[in-house]
Amino acid sequence: MLKGIFAGGISGLVVGGVALGGLSMAYELPAGNTPPAEPLVSAPAQTDATPSLSETPQDVASNSTGDAVVASVPELEAPAVSQAEPVADTSPAQVPQTSQISE
Repeated sequence: MLKGIFAGGISGLVVGGVALGGLSMAYELPAGNTPPAEPLVSAPAQTDATPSLSETPQDVASNSTGDAVVASVPELEAPAVSQAEPVADTSPAQVPQTSQISE
């Protein structure tokens, strides 16, 4: 019995897929479902990618003397931080007043 249910489900999926595929090819596309148009931006002409001799970086290792040059960094003061009062009420709640029940 389980074999028949499984086979029926598989055959239903196959028949349904073929039917939906055929129907989608038979009718036209819905409105607004057009392929994208070409962009209206034009790219500049491609230039030679090899840099000229004046643009190539110099060999830093051959020019170095071993001493590191440190640029002067300006001294900055730390910004003043003010401690703001908390927004919430942080005082403990008062003990509730309960009535005494006598027996």
